[in-house]
Amino acid sequence: SNGFYMGDGFMALFGMDDASQSVERAIRAGAAMLSEVEDMNPSLEKLYQQRLRIGIGIHFGGTVIGTIGDPKSPKMTAIGDAVNLASRIESANKNLGTNFLISDAAYQQANAVAIVGQSFQVSIPGKSGEYTVHEVTGVQPSLLVEEDDALKSIPTARSGWLTQLKQAFAAAWKSFK
Repeated sequence: SNGFYMGDGFMALFGMDDASQSVERAIRAGAAMLSEVEDMNPSLEKLYQQRLRIGIGIHFGGTVIGTIGDPKSPKMTAIGDAVNLASRIESANKNLGTNFLISDAAYQQANAVAIVGQSFQVSIPGKSGEYTVHEVTGVQPSLLVEEDDALKSIPTARSGWLTQLKQAFAAAWKSFK
């Protein structure tokens, strides 16, 4: 997967090199992020009297991926309807009181992995009609040996992600005081 910070958000792309199980990997990553935030929240409450809440939105679809900007410092980005829809799905968490939503297209790709609670019909800004989204409440355990090998790299990634998250939270807290 590849990731991009976007202001107060983060976009991760799964399946750029190998599309097999890309939705499953995205759902497992989302569940792991929520778990890490919950593990970190007692410390945040103790230090700042606040909890951190994140929203995750996942969609499955085609994108256009490329680099933009100065050739000396190119930035990779992804554009397309699938990117916009995933962003809108993430935004729907706030109104629905959820933390983790996936599109019906993503659910069809990974329904054996995602444990879903409620399903919702939502209007998506900029789109016509209603879309079905599913609340992810958990994931099935993995039986894949390859995934066990891939998980060995998580402590390094987790450490970097948590460090950036803590720094961002501390900076934001300072500016609100």
